[in-house]
Amino acid sequence: MRCICHPSLRRFARYLRMLGIDTACLPEETWTQMATGTEKVIFFTNGSSVSPPEGAYRITALRVRDQAREARRIVHPYICREQILSRCLDCNDTLLPVARNEVEHKVPEHVFHEIDTFTSCPSCGKIYWRGTHSAAMESLISDIFGIPPEDL
Repeated sequence: MRCICHPSLRRFARYLRMLGIDTACLPEETWTQMATGTEKVIFFTNGSSVSPPEGAYRITALRVRDQAREARRIVHPYICREQILSRCLDCNDTLLPVARNEVEHKVPEHVFHEIDTFTSCPSCGKIYWRGTHSAAMESLISDIFGIPPEDL
């Protein structure tokens, strides 16, 4: 399953990526090309669209948390616990494990000494690790999408 968001919903798209959902931000005029394959595609538009494509979900909330709550029932069936926090929040690419010694000079020194496992985005090179920021994201996911923290 894949989600396509109107560019004005970029921050909302990051929330979907936190869930491990393949999510792109593209102008609506390109959406018809994206819906031609066999893969399930869910489209999200904002309230400013003059004529949203058939089947697109209109997100009316202004705040990103409210947008995520609005979309909860739509995306919840597609959430796979093993995929949560598995995508780059910026590029949408799937994160890959990276050897600890490869990140020594790319992360803060205290992080390198405290964390054993790292992943990186093959597209942009951004490095991820489970720290306080991931705990905050897990709390957010639990709060908005109703997934118990012990399942994350």
